[in-house]
Amino acid sequence: MLVAHHRVVAAMRVPARALFATAALFNFATAAALFFFSRELFIAMELSALYRAELVPWLRQLAGLILVFGIGYGMVAWRPVEYRSLAVLGCIGKLAVVVLSIANAMVLPALLPGLWVAAVDGVFGVLFALYLLSSKPCRSSPTGLN
Repeated sequence: MLVAHHRVVAAMRVPARALFATAALFNFATAAALFFFSRELFIAMELSALYRAELVPWLRQLAGLILVFGIGYGMVAWRPVEYRSLAVLGCIGKLAVVVLSIANAMVLPALLPGLWVAAVDGVFGVLFALYLLSSKPCRSSPTGLN
């Protein structure tokens, strides 16, 4: 039984690593674009009418948060079983982005063109949930969470 469990864990690591590495790269790219090129990003997302210089500090804080989540996804990509608990937070975070983005767009329709970013996060959130449903917590998780 233990040998079979190790085979399942080994088989799960490759797709999980690819998934979370891709999510980490997406977050790193998003954070960099938001931090260094926020104006250009707003233009590309057809949100230029909403861009204000006063937003830049808030956008940089958001970029920092996105970067931190990307680091977490990188940790899961590195050791998917041991850092599985970080995937729980990632799943919650990705799905929260979707819900909040839709709610914000309902209140401010000018945000509708930017929903594609939330759609990408939604795909990641669903894939993270599938990973969590198909994996078991690690008894020796470095985070202490199972």
